[in-house]
Amino acid sequence: MSESKHTPGPWKAVSETNYHSGLTYTSVQPVTPDPAAMRPLLMANGEHHICRMTHTAAHHAIRMHQANARLIAAAPRLKEALAAMLDFWGGYECPEVDAAIAVMQELGEDRWSMQAQMDAAKAEGQP
Repeated sequence: MSESKHTPGPWKAVSETNYHSGLTYTSVQPVTPDPAAMRPLLMANGEHHICRMTHTAAHHAIRMHQANARLIAAAPRLKEALAAMLDFWGGYECPEVDAAIAVMQELGEDRWSMQAQMDAAKAEGQP
């Protein structure tokens, strides 16, 4: 079974405006951080950031950063959805599925272990 080499999900996109500077800070943060495991991601304000976008006051850039943060925050759920899709379509001849399997293998992910992780999460009542 391969181990994930990323911060476990779920993640959330966060945008906050600093009313002193007028700049909006956008970041992706774990919903439930593990402080010991995430020490390298600890920010000065006590938050744990998976990634942080540039702070800005330009409205078009704020919207772009927020959209990017939402996409990044969805990554753990997208990975689970891909694993479920692979389980469902894995026995069929389909170039798209073969390509998705190749990507997962390049990432070092074992689709069967991912399915076991998803089943365990569902048994624990997680979405």
